[in-house]
Amino acid sequence: MLEEKVRHLEVSSASMAEDLCRKSAIIQSFVRESRTEAAGPAGPARRGAGAGPGPGEEGLREMNKKLQNLLEEQLTKNLHLAQDLESLSQELAQLRKEQATPQGPP
Repeated sequence: MLEEKVRHLEVSSASMAEDLCRKSAIIQSFVRESRTEAAGPAGPARRGAGAGPGPGEEGLREMNKKLQNLLEEQLTKNLHLAQDLESLSQELAQLRKEQATPQGPP
């Protein structure tokens, strides 16, 4: 039963890691595209030295913040799964050790 739980956690952890990599790639491409769009054809020189953020930049910051929170949440879930996996592995090793040692009198 514990072996089944360990396998399930391993599969779940691997799936979450793949999902995290896909989401990271999406975030990176989104950030690259948004930087390209924000720079525009004239580049960063089109803004004056004292100019504040443009109207689209605030939306990009908000989206970046949401994506960062999502990433942190996924990393936290991954960490908890890794801890659960380690705990179950230790418990499984302990049970195997108990089964390997004879419990009867010598």
